[in-house]
Parts: sequence; C-alpha cells; structure tokens
Amino acid sequence: MPSDAKKNISFNVRISDGLHSAFRTHVSGRGMDVSSAVRSLMELELERGILGHTEHPSAPIEGVSIPILEFETKDGRRGIRIIPYRASPVLVVIDCSGSEHRPAPAPRGLHPHIDRILDLKVNLDWDSPEYRTVCLSFGLDPDHGRPIFRPEHASLGAHLLTRVNLEISCSDIAEIGRRAFLYDMIDLLRADIQPEITILGRVQRDIVDYEDEPMIADMRGATNDIAEGRSGILTSSEMVATAIRFLPSEEGRGYHGSFYGWYDDCCQDGWSNTNYNDVRGVALYPEHETPWNKTVVKRLREQGVHFLTQREAAEYMQREGARWSWIYGCGVNSHGIKPRSPEWWEKVLWWVEITFRRLSGQSIRAVADMSRSGIRSELQKSIQKTACSPRTGR
Repeated sequence: MPSDAKKNISFNVRISDGLHSAFRTHVSGRGMDVSSAVRSLMELELERGILGHTEHPSAPIEGVSIPILEFETKDGRRGIRIIPYRASPVLVVIDCSGSEHRPAPAPRGLHPHIDRILDLKVNLDWDSPEYRTVCLSFGLDPDHGRPIFRPEHASLGAHLLTRVNLEISCSDIAEIGRRAFLYDMIDLLRADIQPEITILGRVQRDIVDYEDEPMIADMRGATNDIAEGRSGILTSSEMVATAIRFLPSEEGRGYHGSFYGWYDDCCQDGWSNTNYNDVRGVALYPEHETPWNKTVVKRLREQGVHFLTQREAAEYMQREGARWSWIYGCGVNSHGIKPRSPEWWEKVLWWVEITFRRLSGQSIRAVADMSRSGIRSELQKSIQKTACSPRTGR
C-alpha cells in the first residue's frame, strides 16, 4: 500500500433506538445514508465550528447590531444575546473573553444570569411570559429576530409558530421530520426574508407526509402562491442544479446536460445569462417537477428545445429519432429508449445525405432542410423502385 494512502477509520456512537430510527428516516428522505450524513455533519463542523451555535442562515438580519448583555465570571467575561434558531427564540451564552464572540457552554453556578437561562423551559414561544421577562430584565429586545409574515399569510404563520415552538416538543425524536418541515413552511411565509427555491422544493416534496397537520389546506394554498410567484420572487442562497436528457436530433447525438442556477452571472430566476443560450434539440421532461426543473424547462422551451414525455420519446425514437441515432452512431439504446432498427434502404438514403453534407461542406441542419424540401423523398422513391424491379439476368 502506498505510504500516502488514506485509511478509513470507524467508531461506535451510543444512541437510543428511537434516535437512530428517526435519523435514518430523516436522511433517507434526502437521498443519503447514515454514514454519509454523519460525515457531512463532521466536515461542516470542522469547517464552520457551529457546534452549539444556534444561528441559522435562513433568517439573516443584515445591518442590525445584535444587543448583548456582558458580565464577568470566574472563568472570564461572558455575555447573553438572542440568536434565533430559525423561527424559535433562543438565549445563548457567549464567550466574550477573546476578540471573537462565540457561543460557549456554561455550567450552572457560574453566574446568576446563566442560571436564569438554564432555568427556562426547553419549549419557548416569542410570547412566552418567562422568556420575555428574562429578556427585558437583561435589557434585550425579546422580539429581536422574530419572524415577520406577509399580511396574507399572517394567521397561518402565527399558527405554525405555535405549533413548532409550543405544541411539538423539540426533545421528541419521532417529530424531528415534522419540525423541520414546519420550519421550512414558516420560512416560505416570512416577509423579512425572500422565499428560497430549495426550501420550496423540500416543502412540495414533504407536504404529502403531513396531511394530518391542522390548516393543511392553507399550507397548500400558500405553497402554490409562492411557487407561482404571487408572494415574492424566489431566490437561492446556494447553487442549484439538474440534469436534462437530450435525445438524438438534428442538433446532435443524445447526451446528459447539466444546468446550474444561481451562480456566476444569472437572471432574477437563477438562469445563466451566458452559458446555455445555444442549447437546442429534443429532450425528455425531468422525472421530478421541482421548482428549478420547471425554470429550466421553461427557459429551454423558450429558446427552441422540444420536450417529450417518456411515451412521446419512445414514439419519436421509432421515427425521426431512429434516423439521427443511426447517423450519429448512438448505438442501440439512447437513455433507456431503444431506437427502431432502420431498413436497408433507409441506411442507404441516410448515407447519401451524409455524403452530400461532406461533399458540399454543409451541416447536418442543412441536410435536414434539404430533406424537408423534397430531395429525400425523391431519393427514397428511386431506391425503392430499384429494389423492387426484376433482375435482368446480366
């Protein structure tokens, strides 16, 4: 084994059966296994150092100075400030002894202020009297970071805040997935942040699992409003991507095309201003109707890509697709759809077309135009007539 070869090291973690089962279900719904999910979480912690840190990027508060109550302890200077976890209020102990203020664990008895925080119950709402009393006694604004909802979604948003902060215990392992879904739903309804296309996609995927939720009809209506752009413009804080399967056509052989959104120079809907302007051809509709897939299909159709369903693609590969599959040498199978095997006279005809292109220096598109003008039809009639005529005996 080379000296620089990497070794995989495993270790055991003791957790309850309930936590293991809930975590496995949670990550499998996102296309991951437990091992890869744990590795990703470890890499994220080493990169960002977020362990114990309750700030969440879905609710940024830009240009606002976060008030902090600072005080001395026997272990150095500490502080308390409000750092919401998504839609939930959280009072966090901060280590203020260095140049960087970071969340830090603090034991009971270190300071009376810390003890007051530790005495608070786990589930808190923005309107919980004990939470507001402690904040005001510390000189902190209890509404700092509180979600603000659009007027048309205010009642639904208030209901969901109560659900996620008071009615569903954050210590209930079986409800981890439900809490994550409700947090996503709340983020979509907020007026103080823009709705994210990735969060919308998760809500549309997961909403079928929570039909027992109160106000589920309102949640579906709000999701449709956001998907149709009636409640603000969708954005994304991270790059998104999808793959489109193109079939053989006059534009070229079949291939998988990857389309990325919200990176480099892009339009308001995330579509690249420069990268995909020359894409044409015949393609299959994506298997899943995600928000980004809908944007990609809309944009490509506008510039001339023709989309087919699986059934339409199978029919296409029996007709025009068989021709281009043979011309480009795509083999006997294209993206799981088998093209028709051409007759011998069709091969001759297509060979003549290719030869004509090579001799005249014209493109495949020009050959297609020639075929549509009637030359192909005449060649076909001539070949069929020759094939059917009796031999002369010479």
